[in-house]
Amino acid sequence: MHAHRWVDLEGPSNFRDLGGLPTVDGGRVRTGLLYRSDSLALLSEADVDRVTGELGLRRVVDLRSGPEIGRHGQTDLSAVGVEIVHAPIVDETRGEQRGIEDPARLTLDRIYLLMLERFRDRFGAAVAALADPAHQPAVFHCAAGKDRTGLIGALILETCGVERRLVIEDFLLTNDRMDTMIDRHRSHAAARDKDPEIERQTLFPTAENIALMLDGLDATYGSAAEYLAGAGLGEARVEGLRGLLVEPGAGAA
Repeated sequence: MHAHRWVDLEGPSNFRDLGGLPTVDGGRVRTGLLYRSDSLALLSEADVDRVTGELGLRRVVDLRSGPEIGRHGQTDLSAVGVEIVHAPIVDETRGEQRGIEDPARLTLDRIYLLMLERFRDRFGAAVAALADPAHQPAVFHCAAGKDRTGLIGALILETCGVERRLVIEDFLLTNDRMDTMIDRHRSHAAARDKDPEIERQTLFPTAENIALMLDGLDATYGSAAEYLAGAGLGEARVEGLRGLLVEPGAGAA
């Protein structure tokens, strides 16, 4: 189900196609339009050739904060015609904005729901940047491609009508690549005498976390589609995104 979706690169280890999953109405999310990844600061020259040549990448949506980018950088793809859009979403899992509730005392599903609540406009802006067909194929990423990227991926897949079990599976795929990702980030940082962007993780999403988060999303906003509509996209644009990404089944009207 998922093996064909991975794009194996020399640097990023969590780069995969968001498409390829079936929808509950018999359709399928189109491949080759949207990708999700861990940090692209590790792209090698061969990786750049592949994502721009074979994949035809046209836009990168970077979900990291300004300080993260300042510390760890971003591969300059402008020379090869790829636009980089900075659409930061504060990562509550790192405690960057604790507010009233301390993330260290919260379960991960609750942290995710707080992020969706506090930064709804930012999630909307990121998805809007991905929804423009004139700038696809596009990839969105944060540091590990686990939390912020996972939430964006789940919002889009839910909006497309992918079966929830598969949305959860997609979210959790990052866990399978974490050891490789940490090793690559450490090697990359050591070669440049810098701190690794990704180190040993303490918070790993579980199927229960993601199911509770999605149930909470539905209870508060009605659905992922309604969440995005209210996040600045509007109903028409959300429908347009679904129409762009979902290939109808053979029996569809």
